[in-house]
Amino acid sequence: MTSQPVKPAFGRSMVRLAVVPIAVALLAVLTVSSAHAQRDGERMRREYQSLGTLLDAAAVADMRAFDALSEIDAAPALRNAREQFASSLRMRAQMSMSEMMAMMRMPSGMTVLGPFDELETPAGEALVELFETGASRGDIRSAFDDSILPADAVEMLRRGSEFERRIFDVLATDTIDDKSAALDAAAAAWLSDGLTVPGDPKLAGLLLDHMYGGAFAEGYPRLSRIVRSGQWLRLAALEAMIFEEQGSGDWGSVAEVEERFRAKLSPNAEHGASPAPVELPMAPAIAPTLYSLSPKTAVIFDNLSMFRAIVADVLAWPELDDRSARIQALVDEFTDHSRSLDAPIDYLISALRGGIYNQGGPAIGELEESERNRSRMEMGMQHAMIMSSQ
Repeated sequence: MTSQPVKPAFGRSMVRLAVVPIAVALLAVLTVSSAHAQRDGERMRREYQSLGTLLDAAAVADMRAFDALSEIDAAPALRNAREQFASSLRMRAQMSMSEMMAMMRMPSGMTVLGPFDELETPAGEALVELFETGASRGDIRSAFDDSILPADAVEMLRRGSEFERRIFDVLATDTIDDKSAALDAAAAAWLSDGLTVPGDPKLAGLLLDHMYGGAFAEGYPRLSRIVRSGQWLRLAALEAMIFEEQGSGDWGSVAEVEERFRAKLSPNAEHGASPAPVELPMAPAIAPTLYSLSPKTAVIFDNLSMFRAIVADVLAWPELDDRSARIQALVDEFTDHSRSLDAPIDYLISALRGGIYNQGGPAIGELEESERNRSRMEMGMQHAMIMSSQ
């Protein structure tokens, strides 16, 4: 990975103490008020038109992927495939660590098809086409309004998407000098209202050890790569925008992030400089400068990402009973700001143990192969395939 000079964070000085109250007041009135919710992302789209198109498509793609999982799970023609997939999940649950590692040591360079390929492939192609054609504001509204998820989950994800767009607006606004204070203000205002994930990290075990862990990636390799690549795009774009405003464009740019993201959409994007993520992208690995500027903002992005990932696993588990109730329980867990919280150091360690390359590669700089010599599984950090009573 190309070495980079350490750049100072925006406003990390004594001057910040004087401008924080002003920044908070301005952000509360002009940036994060509910009256501006329908216009979130407009400034970013004006400044970074093609990036805005991709980010809007990513928001729609997440919701359409959930719908696709539900449709495939209900397709009568795939009943046998679902039974076989459920059997393979049960077998995985009984494997020892060494057996699981041996199974995963297969020849590389080959695209592995999922058990539901006849429907997954066209669903994946539709998502790729969405990124090529773009999504309108109406598409975003429809994606949430027509979702198969429980109402609280939809509202939580809708508000999360609005927050993400507000953060992009903050970074795209040249007149905000102290970006750190502005990001903190936006996070604080968002956290104070409605169904929100906390600004403190949720336990990594919620993602790594939940009973349906790995079902999405194993059962739907194409869709999961696209959805994870969309999460990489969000974080990598934020990092590149920060670098451009710092005058560090020589080290990377938004245009390069867009190019890398498009490369990840290929069905064969498994190696090289722009690999599709095989681990969930997290801010400390992909957007470390964002984390330095506003830890709460970065953690909110990651908590939302974890929630989406677990919901996808629940939807991917074949013919699961009471799916809506299970997702509602996840909403209750992730909107509780007082329990299942990780210490900041444990959150950072877990995020970085996933590996930058395995999370899609850096937003800024180059990394041609994994920087890790041991996988998360080999370190004992794995998805726990624990069968539930159905």
